Amino acid sequence: MNSFINRKVYKKCTVELNGLCLVDGQFAFERLRERLTVAVGTPERDWQESDGSDSEAEERGEEEGLAAEIGRQAEDILREARLRADKLIREAEETAGRRTTEIEEEARAEGHTQGYAKGYAEGREEGFRRGENEVRHLLNRSKELVRLAEKAAQAEFLRADREILGLALRIAERIVRASLAVEPQRLLEIARSLTLLPEEKEGMVLHLSARDAEWVGELAPESLPCPWVKDDSLAVGDCFLDCREGVYDASLADQLAKLEHFLREELEHGGVEPAGPESAGGGTGQRAGPG
Repeated sequence: MNSFINRKVYKKCTVELNGLCLVDGQFAFERLRERLTVAVGTPERDWQESDGSDSEAEERGEEEGLAAEIGRQAEDILREARLRADKLIREAEETAGRRTTEIEEEARAEGHTQGYAKGYAEGREEGFRRGENEVRHLLNRSKELVRLAEKAAQAEFLRADREILGLALRIAERIVRASLAVEPQRLLEIARSLTLLPEEKEGMVLHLSARDAEWVGELAPESLPCPWVKDDSLAVGDCFLDCREGVYDASLADQLAKLEHFLREELEHGGVEPAGPESAGGGTGQRAGPG
């Protein structure tokens, strides 16, 4: 017994699509129409005799209308597919273009960032190096300025100290002379101190100013331990001792000069250098040499 059907059977199968493929719509439609029209008036139905009834004509008309409808739907589907494909391609191209632009911009930005970072790092390092050199130069310059300022300040202080010392010595001289004018008897103490300095006591002669010789002459001879003479070259309050060993000067100017020397040495050098042979008795006399 033979089995048969009056319509073609289309088997369904899964087709793997590797990519987008566009098929010519007219060609596909013709192929589809051929397949669909097979169902109308096939030889397989010739075995069944027909008397040309209306039901058969109706069925044939329905099948033809169905085939035409399917064809139109197929054309619509193909048209829509083509439009969608064009849209997808256009969107893909636009997306690819945008992405390409973005990648280029990112690359440029990254290159700019890297270049900026590199430039910033190099600039920062160069800035630090220049800043270090500048700071070192400024520090050295500042140290030099401080040193010069300290040196200038020390020179100014030394000048002021010298002026103060000179002023103090002048004041001291006036005080001593005023004191001798008020208490001339102090000259006797100075004269007695001078007579203690020489080891050889024979031949000592004390020289006094004319003014002091007046009032000393009124004293008893034993008021002085040695003979004395009047010396017009001496100022009031000055005296010196002439002996075999030399001259011991007790004039006020000489004592102040010696004191000034000591003080200036201490002031400028932090120590005292001897100004010459010194006396051994209270610093009131100086040996000037044999006379």
